[in-house]
Amino acid sequence: MRPRLARSLALLVLTSSLLAGRAAAEVPAAAVGANGRIAFDRSPVNGLPNSLWSMTSSGSDQQQLTSGGSGFGDVEPSYSPGGTMIAFARDQTDDADAMFGDIFVMQADGTGIKRLTATSASESYPDWTPDGSRIVFYSLRTGNGDIYSMRLDGSDLRRLTTNAAVDSYPSVSPDGKRIAFASDRSGGAFDIYTMNIDGSGVTRLTTAPGHDFEPDWSPDGAKIVFSSATGSEGDYEILSMNANGSGQANLTKDPAHRDFEPSWSPDGSKIAFRSDSALFETNIYVMGSTGGVRTPVGATADDESSPDWQPVPAFPLVDARFSTFKTDIEWAFNEGITVGCSAERYCPGDAVTRGQMATFLVRALHLPATATDYFSDDDGTTHEQDINRVRAAGITSGCAPGRYCPDEVVSRGAMATFLARGFDLPTTAMDYFSDDSSTTHEADINRVAAAGITTGCTPTTYCPSAHVTRGQTAAFLHRALE
Repeated sequence: MRPRLARSLALLVLTSSLLAGRAAAEVPAAAVGANGRIAFDRSPVNGLPNSLWSMTSSGSDQQQLTSGGSGFGDVEPSYSPGGTMIAFARDQTDDADAMFGDIFVMQADGTGIKRLTATSASESYPDWTPDGSRIVFYSLRTGNGDIYSMRLDGSDLRRLTTNAAVDSYPSVSPDGKRIAFASDRSGGAFDIYTMNIDGSGVTRLTTAPGHDFEPDWSPDGAKIVFSSATGSEGDYEILSMNANGSGQANLTKDPAHRDFEPSWSPDGSKIAFRSDSALFETNIYVMGSTGGVRTPVGATADDESSPDWQPVPAFPLVDARFSTFKTDIEWAFNEGITVGCSAERYCPGDAVTRGQMATFLVRALHLPATATDYFSDDDGTTHEQDINRVRAAGITSGCAPGRYCPDEVVSRGAMATFLARGFDLPTTAMDYFSDDSSTTHEADINRVAAAGITTGCTPTTYCPSAHVTRGQTAAFLHRALE
């Protein structure tokens, strides 16, 4: 059996070292045509190694992203929800019949490759949570095929499935609440299941005699496409169903080809998939979301596989839509007050440091530059110039003589003082909150309350010692500048 076909069918013949879960990173439904490039893996016909490539959705402008190296190479690309990064599996062993890969990430242009896992077992088929904060993947690290998740630096590893069966092919729903996956836990064939993002609440969706695997959610979360053995020997088709398992429909209906690895376009209008002919020639095709005519894209003399669409989100900081401060974050970004904590995330729940606070204020207030260096403990930080600007403006005197403490987190009380001084808010005789009487920030807290910048953490309390989050900071600044 050729290596590429073995990789998709290993699950079905119980070659567990090749089992893994692939899925596309999804974003909310976009305007028709709002789809980026397609990433895929490519190898010599019936040969190795695989390398990663990308192309336009029409198959033009093919660009090689990785060299593949030795062994199985680089496979299963998965775009991040903002489209700026790609997660993938890399196997550098020389065994063509087994895969012992690890999870890597890189920039969408192939630069900045970083390894996230390092085990002697198979780790493969990554997918992203829609806020871009975590990667889910398949692993054999315990000797059993299970689904795990981790942060983007490989930390905070969480095992999500513990069933004695093989659980594979994870795909995270667009709302980040559910994971679709394939499992043989019911005995015999593999079926599609869903579970909560923490692994609880497992629900079986398919019950047909053949194997169902490789699920992928539609951008609106209403449907799931998947690969299925339809009953005819050797025939694999792309099926769709509603998110609750109802309304199953065969989209490809082509017994002359084996169809695998469906990937929904970010705008929801198309599905890309891999198709193998009877002669095992492997190419990528695109069809409408309800099936119909299939169109080959980017076909070459090599084998192309594992297509994944690049999202083009309307707003680049993809985690903002999950925050109660979404409108404030979008405002802060559009005003140039923030560029986010990364290229596609704002990190609204993270605490704000004093250095970051200086930069927020400089951008919001357009504070002028100064040649004076006021503090000794901010040298070399990215916020040094902004710290000097807020000091020159009289907004801060530092945390101690000659020191600013740029890495300390900002409390809600300190935030009030930053804002009261920065926006020159008038004093007030009104005492708005009951829990700030013993703080040095009480007068400033009352000033920001009187200005309508805050209503407190409850109707009668301000929580002055609590840390200020990046989401709250965007809201404070938005209200101050309205």
